[in-house]
Amino acid sequence: NFQVQPDGTWRQVGFSFEKSLYPHRLSIVIEDSRIYQHTSVGKLTGWDNLEMGLKWQAWTNERHEFVLSPGLFVGLPTGSRKLLPRQTALNPVLMYAKGFGDLSAGWLRPFAVQGDIGYEASVSGPRDRRFTFNEALFYSIPYLNHWVRRADAGYSMEHGLRRELFSETFFRSPNLTGQGN
Repeated sequence: NFQVQPDGTWRQVGFSFEKSLYPHRLSIVIEDSRIYQHTSVGKLTGWDNLEMGLKWQAWTNERHEFVLSPGLFVGLPTGSRKLLPRQTALNPVLMYAKGFGDLSAGWLRPFAVQGDIGYEASVSGPRDRRFTFNEALFYSIPYLNHWVRRADAGYSMEHGLRRELFSETFFRSPNLTGQGN
């Protein structure tokens, strides 16, 4: 994850753990990341705030490979104080995913998009309010090989480290309250 900020550049390496509680419908999520920030005064390194959340798979259309899921995440003030303000934040989100396997053009079928749109509001510490948006575009080699045609010409790309090619975009609006960062 690479983001350019007004006070320098950030690089984040994150992880996410998701556990299904009710098969294919309800799950809990835990996310965190390590931040590397370069500023005019030097380099800062530390942990982001831990996020925990619930996701509910509300609507699924298997024929059109579409899923819609609301979720609620809580950001806990566990991050490094030198990088982040001590604040708890709520982030309701609407997540979606759409596969293109229902299209007639075979080369388009391995594509999929997934993303979310949300509103993040702090409930303690500095009163920040932001819109968030995340979008990822995937191209699945295993899907291409299984459903469209064998594309690997005898060399199995399915057994490599990366099975999908993807590009991801993340947007977080400036603070809507006009205060803080």
